[in-house]
Amino acid sequence: MRYKIMSYNIEQMKDLFKKNSFNNKKTDKTVAVADTIKAVSPDILGIVEASNKLVHHQKFNENYLKDLNYKIVKSEVKRSRQDLVFYYREPFELVSFDENVNFYDDWIED
Repeated sequence: MRYKIMSYNIEQMKDLFKKNSFNNKKTDKTVAVADTIKAVSPDILGIVEASNKLVHHQKFNENYLKDLNYKIVKSEVKRSRQDLVFYYREPFELVSFDENVNFYDDWIED
């Protein structure tokens, strides 16, 4: 069996949202990001420069990627203003993610 793994630097994903809703000024980018993910249809997706709010990922997943049946995992470890977030689907399951990790420093630069 073959699986697809994708890493995607969305570049300031947090800007796709305004408070806990979509940013209407970024609809074109939001749709383009979703279309790119759907075209690849990865089994595991790592989003770089992800929003640090889980609710943003839940809304994005529910509104744009629902047919891909993703589960989302986001670390509770605060890395800075942007995080690394994973979307995954069966047959994969979460075993652990950043548990008891305390060695991350804030990002100094990209």
